[in-house]
Amino acid sequence: MGCQNAIVEQIKSKNANYIIATKANQGTLHLAIKDTLQLEKPAEIVVQNDCGHGRVEKRSCKIYTNLSHLENAEKWKDLKSFIVIEKEVYL
Repeated sequence: MGCQNAIVEQIKSKNANYIIATKANQGTLHLAIKDTLQLEKPAEIVVQNDCGHGRVEKRSCKIYTNLSHLENAEKWKDLKSFIVIEKEVYL
C-alpha cells in the first residue's frame, strides 16, 4: 500500500493497528531510522534459528522504542516503535 501518512490515518480511523515498511524513497524518515540504528540500542531482540533444505537461517527482529531521532514522529498516528528484521543464510 505504501508508507504514507494518509493511509495510516485511514487505518487508525477504523481503530486498527498498522505496520508499514520504509525504503530509501521515504528520505527523512528512512535516514532518521538509520540514525537510530547507529545511535540507540534496541529495546528488545528476538532471534530465531531455522535449519532445513540444506541451509541454516538466522532471523533477528530488533525492536526500537526510542523515537527521539525521528523528526515529526507525531505525524505517524500512535507510533510507538519500529522494528528491523535481519536475515542471515548459511549454506
